[in-house]
Amino acid sequence: MIEENTQAYNDEYEISLFELWSILVKRKKIIVGVIIGFLVLAGIYCLIKKPIYESKASLRIGSVPNIGTIVSPDVVVYKLNEMYGEEKNLGIELPFLHETKVAESEGKDVISMIAYGKTPEEAQSLLKKINTNILVEHKEKYDSAVLALKGKIASLEENMEILDQEIEGLNSKVESSSENSEVVNSLLTFENVKLKQQRVNLSMEVLNLELQASELKARPTKVIIEPTVNEEPANQKTLLILAVALMAGAMIGVFVAFFMEFVQKAEVSNKKA
Repeated sequence: MIEENTQAYNDEYEISLFELWSILVKRKKIIVGVIIGFLVLAGIYCLIKKPIYESKASLRIGSVPNIGTIVSPDVVVYKLNEMYGEEKNLGIELPFLHETKVAESEGKDVISMIAYGKTPEEAQSLLKKINTNILVEHKEKYDSAVLALKGKIASLEENMEILDQEIEGLNSKVESSSENSEVVNSLLTFENVKLKQQRVNLSMEVLNLELQASELKARPTKVIIEPTVNEEPANQKTLLILAVALMAGAMIGVFVAFFMEFVQKAEVSNKKA
């Protein structure tokens, strides 16, 4: 009994597949026509669409010891998107920034940008303008930070000069008090040693600050990849568009074929009724 039911189910399934194939063969002209229609529309779109060109650039945000990056890279990305981003221009007015992000693979202080324009030069020009504005703004912040470090150095050097004067005065007292008691000489010598140690500490701090203010530690914002010029349109994806049109046409063509078959059978059933 089970084998008979299974056989009946298989027969019904095979008949259903045969009927589906028959419908596709019967309505093949419609399916092919829909596919051709979609391909023609896709081809027309590829011909009339305006080309968009892209330019790429990257820059590294400057940093100063004990302060970190001059400006947070995330803040820079946010401001750039607000001023030049695709959403700001509604993706219509060219040129605009298509993509701005922190390039994690190159370091958390590197920002990569992609600009779109009507021509390669227009896209490149936008990135040059952005880079110039960022470099000018960040140079002011960098100079202020380095100036603050140099101010600390100058203050420490003044303290060192004061200590030098005090040490020289103590040396004179030690020499002039050679006939005094040993207790006085010991106190003067101890104070002299303490002042000299303070001067050594100040000298080390000055050296450390000078190293921080040097280009070995502190660095300004710098363009690491100049804006490129790409003569190939960024939106020139003809094969992809045609492939999508082919798939969409095939699916809609099959749907139309089955729908027409359904309508035809419904009309036949109504006439018999």
